[in-house]
Amino acid sequence: MPHQRQVIAEKVRDLLLGQTVAGDRVFVNRHLPVREDEVPAILVYPALTERVDPESEQTAPRELTRRADFLVVGLVPAPDDGEGDAEAKVLDATNDIAVEIERVMHGDQLLGGVAAGSILTGSELETDTVGDRLIGGIGLTYEVTYRTLAPEPPAAETFDRFRTANTTFNLGGAVHADDVVEDQVVVQPEAPPP
Repeated sequence: MPHQRQVIAEKVRDLLLGQTVAGDRVFVNRHLPVREDEVPAILVYPALTERVDPESEQTAPRELTRRADFLVVGLVPAPDDGEGDAEAKVLDATNDIAVEIERVMHGDQLLGGVAAGSILTGSELETDTVGDRLIGGIGLTYEVTYRTLAPEPPAAETFDRFRTANTTFNLGGAVHADDVVEDQVVVQPEAPPP
């Protein structure tokens, strides 16, 4: 079963598919360089670090409220029309894909029900050359809040199961055989042999 971080990243991808100029070129955890013919594209990266709310310690069963920064990167090429300032045009195109991403993310802040909330907390825009083409990139950071139950520890079968208890009660005073009550409590009967 994947971790909730991965579930969230895949849900962000699903929400963005077909909703921006990138079309179906939306990738999760892509670490290969993006080729010139693969842009426009969107890359989604789950958090490398996250914070757990200290209030989680007060829950039983233990429910962890997590806040993680997810990075959504929009990549667009400079228009290939040969007219005007390519740098200015690629910045305009980069801002356009940022608006498209933000519209989708703001439209479903619970990310299809896999998160408790999400909000844009920062962005960073830059340009670079890929092959012969100027590419614009916008990195949008979203703080995503989600909750998980603390994982169960692995079952340990190294101890004997508590199955019966023998109890002895003395009714008080001097110990006389007539004043002692004995009982056997069966907590869990022996399992039949396989």
